[in-house]
Amino acid sequence: MIEVFKLLGLRIIPSNQWTLAKKRSKQVGVEGIEDKQEITGVLVVYMAGELLPPQIIYSGTTERCLPSFKFPDAWHITCSQNHWSTESTMLAYIDKVIKPYINSVSPDGKTALCLFDTFAAHKTESVKAKLESLNIKHIFIPPGCTGELQPLDLTVNDYFKKCLKKV
Repeated sequence: MIEVFKLLGLRIIPSNQWTLAKKRSKQVGVEGIEDKQEITGVLVVYMAGELLPPQIIYSGTTERCLPSFKFPDAWHITCSQNHWSTESTMLAYIDKVIKPYINSVSPDGKTALCLFDTFAAHKTESVKAKLESLNIKHIFIPPGCTGELQPLDLTVNDYFKKCLKKV
């Protein structure tokens, strides 16, 4: 079983609620607090606990919006107009990461299962057709139930979100 989980609103410049300043300072600025630039991260985990390479979605319409930073080759770095996961970014992620992984763990073509939240980009006909063509069944966690029923939300994502809040 493979579980797909999207994370929205990862700040490019992390900020925190604390800062350092000299005693009796009149003003203390918090670096990055006004920067609202965000990216979307898509995390996928295999039932055995293996975290697949993530998808990172930047805001923009061409590859020029992507950072010059060298990410690991297996990661899927892409863009969308508003940094959100879309039908096309989801299809590209299935092709670049999910399909090769499924082929490596199940070369005999056994049926795989993906759990999705009900985000619109996951529910399009083309995404469902792409999954079916790869012999991947899909199940949608009902709205409002991911915190109770989605294994990633109960484990990895909870810890990840808590770490992001500390940054």
